[in-house]
Amino acid sequence: MLIGSGKGPSLMDLCVRKIAENIVNYSTFSMIPRDISQLIFNEMVNSQRLSQSCLEAFRDCAIQDMCLGDALKDCKNLQSLNFNFCELISDVGLAHLSGLNVFFLDGLLGFCLLHNDSFRSHLGMHLDLERCPKIHNGLIHIQGLSKLESLNIKWCNSITDADMKHLAGLTSLKSLQISCSKVTDSGIAYLKALQKLSLLNLEGCLVTAACLDSLAALSMLLYLNLNRCRVTDDGSDKFARLGSLKVLNLGFNDITDACLKHLKGLTNLESLNLDSCRIKDAGLINLAGLRRLKCLELSDTEIGSGGLHHLSGLTNLQSINLSFTGVTDGGLRKPSGLSTLKSLNLDARQITDSGLAARTNGETQQLPVAEACPWE
Repeated sequence: MLIGSGKGPSLMDLCVRKIAENIVNYSTFSMIPRDISQLIFNEMVNSQRLSQSCLEAFRDCAIQDMCLGDALKDCKNLQSLNFNFCELISDVGLAHLSGLNVFFLDGLLGFCLLHNDSFRSHLGMHLDLERCPKIHNGLIHIQGLSKLESLNIKWCNSITDADMKHLAGLTSLKSLQISCSKVTDSGIAYLKALQKLSLLNLEGCLVTAACLDSLAALSMLLYLNLNRCRVTDDGSDKFARLGSLKVLNLGFNDITDACLKHLKGLTNLESLNLDSCRIKDAGLINLAGLRRLKCLELSDTEIGSGGLHHLSGLTNLQSINLSFTGVTDGGLRKPSGLSTLKSLNLDARQITDSGLAARTNGETQQLPVAEACPWE
């Protein structure tokens, strides 16, 4: 098949064909002009040479979706397809997914052709479209993917409440990441039927505490990220209805101690992020009963040394961040019984050597570094 439109192959046609025939000799095409890498990709599709190993060479090449249908139409056993950071993938390209028998869609551009029937029968479906900003209205094409268990549409910033309607029937979903989109409380209402959902990432979305009315229906929800949203004290009483939560991220929201009162009953919490919230010493008493807490983020809050004694009963605490707070040497002496603590992040402006010595009972060894908390 000729790539050019002339009677015979052009020099470019011949070069592209030769590259396709010897594709194993090339590790990447990211340094050549996009139109040429697109020609090579098209030739790979037309000559049916596309494979997992050769697709790696097209990473970061900004391949467009105009040949996506041709690339997928004969992939009867396709189990893995990656579109993460493919900024030119659009609704037109997503249309080709609706008829696929795909079990696992994930990551950055690439195919993984697996033929193990036993393994395939146990696979869920994961679709990763992170940073595909041209997707809007295209989610209608995935509403029939009934086995979809995980969907990542982070930074698809053209997605709105109307797109959420197409997710309402994906009742197998366990993980949904829609951060940094235009979704509001109204769009979250479409998620009430997703009874298997355990992870929901709404970071940077235009949602308020009003969305908790819808989320309260999700009895299996364990992880909720509301970082950098529009949550305030108004309506925060609805947090009390999310008793199954293990991880809650409320960082960079305009909440105060009044909101913390409604977290007292979330006794399953293992991680709580209050970074840059208007939390003060008096509010920490509301965390005293959260005995399962392992990670606590209090960086850049308004707490000082007066409230840390409320944390003494948190005997499972492994990591606490007190940087950019008013905690001083005296405050470090107040929490007791924190024998499981592995990571303590402090503000160097307020803490001296004598304060550290008191915290470690005069020992000079460094605290071991803790594993990253779930919100990181």
